[in-house]
Amino acid sequence: MSGPLILFDMDGVIFREDGYLQCAALTIAHVYQLTHHEMMNWRYDPNRVAHQEDVIALQAVYLHETVIRLLRQRAINNNWDKTFACLCILLGYPTILPEEAIAETLVSVFSPIEGEGDAFLRGCYRYYSRDNEKRTAFYQDVKKRFQCYYLGDKLAHTPLLVDGLLTLETTILPTVMIDDLFASLCEAGATLGVGTGRPLEEVIRPLQQLKLLSYFDAKRIKTHDDVVAYAEQLGVMEQVVAKPHPYVYLAGADGFLPSQTFVVGDSMADARAAFQAGFHFYGIGTAASFGELAKDAAAIAEDVVQHKGKLLDDVRRIAML
Repeated sequence: MSGPLILFDMDGVIFREDGYLQCAALTIAHVYQLTHHEMMNWRYDPNRVAHQEDVIALQAVYLHETVIRLLRQRAINNNWDKTFACLCILLGYPTILPEEAIAETLVSVFSPIEGEGDAFLRGCYRYYSRDNEKRTAFYQDVKKRFQCYYLGDKLAHTPLLVDGLLTLETTILPTVMIDDLFASLCEAGATLGVGTGRPLEEVIRPLQQLKLLSYFDAKRIKTHDDVVAYAEQLGVMEQVVAKPHPYVYLAGADGFLPSQTFVVGDSMADARAAFQAGFHFYGIGTAASFGELAKDAAAIAEDVVQHKGKLLDDVRRIAML
């Protein structure tokens, strides 16, 4: 038997999620104010967003940590899914909300909506519109705006938005520590891969920038692009086969036995996807953040480097079989 495969989620595991969350908040603010511009001030006109501090202020209003926590509990892992869910509620709400009421209102409306993953997103969309035929178009518009802010917009009026929030990407720990972890795992015989909700470009570019890409087997890097292609093949919306559906992990692990495959992730969606695939799961966070799933995890730690010792033990054990 060959050495094991380790599939890493990216956000909250390798990369800080700040940039993505700020991008989501910027998108929510823009679309909400664009829709209700006659009744709202334009304090957050995107063309006036010149510094990261401006976007951090947006996040505090439109994507407060209480909102993020609730969405993660519902297995909403992808950040444009978070954006979509929030906009469905804000645009469907019968009155214009003052900034100080937005977070509390989102949580109160989200709470009774049943289900996880795509089922929860469907419930959010029904709050906004009963015309399900337009759901895909609305979702794609949200996604397009999000991508424009993240990857950059040549027509924007400020350098931050021209270059995109991608330029602010950093690792969640000092890059030298991540580099040492990857080098040690590869030396011990592991194959490294990726299973993420990010598009491929948003995985490759930051890994290249940080000189970490060479540790990964290109055939084992599975992203949102693969999920979209699979959804098109099945004739379903992409959210149906995104995490917590196990497809992105199963695709990355093709040819490896479940007993040889480890997933490292930081969300309920990661854990559910890994367990549905029959893989071992290493959690980033606390036992409380994974609820009842915590008991089935191989280990849970506050960051990926804290898993180094146990991961190396498992890699060496499997490599010797």
